[in-house]
Amino acid sequence: SRSHRSTDVLWTLNDSGSDATIHALNTQGQLLASVTLTGSDVINQDWEDMGSFTQGGKHFLLIGDVGDNFAWRPYITLYLIEEPVLPAHPEAAVALNAPVLHTFRVQLPNGPRDIDAIAVAPDENAAYLITKRDNRPLLYRFSLTRTAGSHLTERVASDLGAIRIPRADRNNGYFNWITAMDFSASGRWAYVSTLSHGYRYARAADQSWQEALQQQPIAF
Repeated sequence: SRSHRSTDVLWTLNDSGSDATIHALNTQGQLLASVTLTGSDVINQDWEDMGSFTQGGKHFLLIGDVGDNFAWRPYITLYLIEEPVLPAHPEAAVALNAPVLHTFRVQLPNGPRDIDAIAVAPDENAAYLITKRDNRPLLYRFSLTRTAGSHLTERVASDLGAIRIPRADRNNGYFNWITAMDFSASGRWAYVSTLSHGYRYARAADQSWQEALQQQPIAF
C-alpha cells in the first residue's frame, strides 16, 4: 500500500508464519524500516493485504490477517494502527514498534472464505473484502466504527454478492485468483489485481463502492 504520509514510501508485509511486522520500502525497493505491531494477541496467522487511508487528519494502516486457504477460520482479524512516522534520513533500515489501536474480528455471514484483498473507504468508514477462490468472487463490507476506549470489535460482514471479474478455470492455466485491491486517494478509482490481470473500476460521485465494484471493470 502507498503511504499517505509520503508519496515515495510503500508499505508491505509477509505472509503466514512470519513475524507480526510490516515493512516500509522506497519506490526503488530499498528497505527503510521494519515495524512490529504490539498489543495483546497480535499474531501473523495469515496476513495478506493492508489498506492505507487518511481520516480526521490522521493516517492509518489496516492490516488484514484474512487468508484462509482451507476455509476453516471462524473469523478473520484486522489490525488498525496509525501509520508510523519514519526518520527523515536514516543511514540504514530502522526497527520500530507500532501499537495496535483497534482489532476487528470479522465473521463472514455465509461461512469461511479465503481472502487476499482488502481496501478501506474512509468516506464510508468501512472496509471492503473480495474472496479469492470462489467461482464468482464475492464482495463483503464491514463498518470500521469503534467504541471509544475499546480495543476490540466483533462484527459480521455484509455479503454484497458476486462481482464481475471472470473466473478462469483450472484448464487454461490461470486461476485468476484475486490477490489485492486498493482505492485511489481521490475516491474515483478502484484497482483489483489477480494472478494474471488487473481490473479498474470507475466510481461516480453519487455512488458507493458497493455500486462501483458491481459494474463492469476495465481489464488490463
